[in-house]
Amino acid sequence: MGQRATPRTLLDGTAYRVGTATKGSRALWESAEKRTHADKEPLKQRLLAAGNRTDAADMADRWAQEQAANLLALIRNGDRNAD
Repeated sequence: MGQRATPRTLLDGTAYRVGTATKGSRALWESAEKRTHADKEPLKQRLLAAGNRTDAADMADRWAQEQAANLLALIRNGDRNAD
C-alpha cells in the first residue's frame, strides 16, 4: 500500500496470537473488511494529492498503523463479545 514499515502488532505475532484465540463471527469480519476497504479509498486520493513522496509515505504509515490498531481492538472486543 506504500507504507515504509509493517505495524509492530503484525510483525511480532500479537495480532496472530490474539486472532487465533478469538471466536469472532463471520459478520464481524465482513464488516471489518468493508470498513477497511472504505477507509482505503479516501486514502488513495490523499496519497495522489500528496505534495511529495515523504508526505505520502507518512500518510500510508499512519493509515497502516491505525488499521492494525483497529483490527487488534476488534479482535479483542470480539473475543469479549463472543457467544
